[in-house]
Amino acid sequence: MMGFSMYLFVLLPQLFLRFGLAENPSGFTSLTCGAPMGTSFLEKATNITYSSDAPYIDTGIGRSIKSSYQSKSEQQTWYLRSFPQSSRSCYTFNLTTGDKYLIRAIFFHGGYDTRPSTKFDLHLGPNKWATVSTAEETKSETFEIIHILATSRLQVCLVKTEDSTPFISAIELRKLTSKAYANETDNSVDNDNGFKVPENVMATASVPTDPDAHMNISLTGLHQTSRFYVCLHFSEIQELGPNDTREFKCTFSLQKTASSTLPPLLNAMEVYMVNSLSQNETDTKEVDTMINIKLSCGISKVDWQGDPCVPRDYMWSGVNCSYIDSEQPKIISLNLTTHGLTGEIQESISNLSSLQVLDFSNNSLIGPVQEFLAHMTSLKVINLSSNLLYGSIPTSLLDKVQRGLVSLSIEGNPGIFILKRRAKLGRYPNSDDDDNNLQQCNNQSSFSEMANNMFTYEDLAQATDNFSNVNLIGQGGFGYVHKGVLPDGTEVAIKQLKAGSRQGEREFRAEIEIISRVHHRHLVSLLGYCVTGTQRLLVYEFLPNKTLEFHLHEKRRPFDWSKRMKIASGAARGLAYLHEDCNPKTIHRDVKAANVLIDDSYEAKLADFGLAKCCLDNDTHVSTRIMGTCGYLAPEYASSGIFSDKSDVFSFGVMLLELITGRRPVGKSHPFANEENIVDWAKPLMLQALNTGNYHGLVDPRLEKDFDISEIKRMVLCADACVQHSAKHRPKMSQVQSD
Repeated sequence: MMGFSMYLFVLLPQLFLRFGLAENPSGFTSLTCGAPMGTSFLEKATNITYSSDAPYIDTGIGRSIKSSYQSKSEQQTWYLRSFPQSSRSCYTFNLTTGDKYLIRAIFFHGGYDTRPSTKFDLHLGPNKWATVSTAEETKSETFEIIHILATSRLQVCLVKTEDSTPFISAIELRKLTSKAYANETDNSVDNDNGFKVPENVMATASVPTDPDAHMNISLTGLHQTSRFYVCLHFSEIQELGPNDTREFKCTFSLQKTASSTLPPLLNAMEVYMVNSLSQNETDTKEVDTMINIKLSCGISKVDWQGDPCVPRDYMWSGVNCSYIDSEQPKIISLNLTTHGLTGEIQESISNLSSLQVLDFSNNSLIGPVQEFLAHMTSLKVINLSSNLLYGSIPTSLLDKVQRGLVSLSIEGNPGIFILKRRAKLGRYPNSDDDDNNLQQCNNQSSFSEMANNMFTYEDLAQATDNFSNVNLIGQGGFGYVHKGVLPDGTEVAIKQLKAGSRQGEREFRAEIEIISRVHHRHLVSLLGYCVTGTQRLLVYEFLPNKTLEFHLHEKRRPFDWSKRMKIASGAARGLAYLHEDCNPKTIHRDVKAANVLIDDSYEAKLADFGLAKCCLDNDTHVSTRIMGTCGYLAPEYASSGIFSDKSDVFSFGVMLLELITGRRPVGKSHPFANEENIVDWAKPLMLQALNTGNYHGLVDPRLEKDFDISEIKRMVLCADACVQHSAKHRPKMSQVQSD
């Protein structure tokens, strides 16, 4: 690729006067940088219309020069765009391959900040064009270059090289004819040369003082090895008499010929040097692919500017490239783990023909694993773990995995698991056989049935009568729960998470991943889910008897003691299964009365696994964010973020105290003295009751003494053991269950 730096000596300083027309001709782009979107004005000095640069760049900060300088400068320099954060910031113009453009960049500090002394580089694509250096806020710098487009994309970049902040005031693009400014020697005289020199330039000329003297031309400031070209423009400016002639020889000296009656004449002169742009740009298809990923996924990385691979010092983060001799750079690795990617895996990735490693893990991608991945011959490592993918893995890709040609990581995608269903209704089997449930918990995932678990947003809106308030059965910080009826008559509960919440996204994924692999009669059944844009919805089996919290604290007539025992036993079985029968073990982290649902037989089912954690060992863990519900948190978790299965045991103990006393964990309808909670309030009463055998001061008075003393004693003993301050003194849930 070749570019040409333009240096003007005799021609008027405002080169663009040759285009000074009433309105911008085709091929003109005139930008005032940093001006608000929608800005447009006619610069009176040139009759050229300027507009805001906002459509051509997605970074930088718009600033204004001092008002005192505005009256002394052209309007296109009243604003500027500065780039305090980015190491490289690029304007992008979509043009036509092969066209020739004159590009002009203007820099006028104008006192927009307190540091007028700046130094940074100006790049054309990946190649250095010039170094911009300003020392005073009143002085401007202008750089011009003529460039033949090797691709359809032109990028003008500001590159930070020192401590100062790059900025730019104006950019002007002028499309040239193919004949103008050629990079080859041509000694001919051409009246149709494509330069289109304006009449006011050609209306004046220089002549030697002595008509017979040579008119010498000298250039200064050029290196002796510089390769440069000279364009001389001639036009007669006077009426010639019948016997007058103007004829002269043209070298770097204009010499009157013997037959000429008039001296040499020179109207204008332009000199331009050849600037070799040696750095190859990355393949156009690969750049298009990366820009498509950036725009469609909303990636706002400050260093994703310009060419993804070159210069190497400014290669995009998460991207790795190969550089082989004089070939174009190729993208060989793309790592976008934990970048908030949404939508489906884009097929344009197949344009990265040399890609070897693709890591899209820990995002929110949806849809199937695409077939094209199997046909990317260079691809060796694919990591799609921890997304929201569903459907079957293409057999061609599985075949490559089995033959060791590709490493595929797909764990942590809810759609990868088979959610075992009853025919048509899509419910999990409710088996009393814990061994059978354990087998389901450990069962390896398969892909063929996941599509059956996906619901469209329209399906769920229809099931809930467009999420009407009549069908609203619950709400909280997570969002809303509506009752719905599927077309086959199945009643469902649909949890709609708040849109756009990061915590909601994490809880949505955790809920699907955990409930889709654990199946037990005392755990709520997930029937499917919906991902549409920012909408995240979970579809559960519907349990008609609401929650334990409702029956204990909101219903006028609470249920009797036998039902309380049955619910306590069922919740204990479900929690014990999570802790000790699942591999990996699961810690719920939000055991509370509101998360115990009750079916029509008053069987308890644990729900809401949004905060649950899978653990591969028996050790304690530390969370930097304390999650859960006040009144249920174990002391070690509330104070230090340390949690284990014993944290769930403490919460279960609090719930037992609710069943025994009818009180809330923290005072509301029955406030505790001195800001106590139910544990502090109940501990002395439990000790007294166990010693005396009199439980009436502890037990819910609404039971009206209608309870079995031996069962009360067993539950009090369990509750007392579960709410021990030290985690190591609390029992396992299997021990609680057996008690």
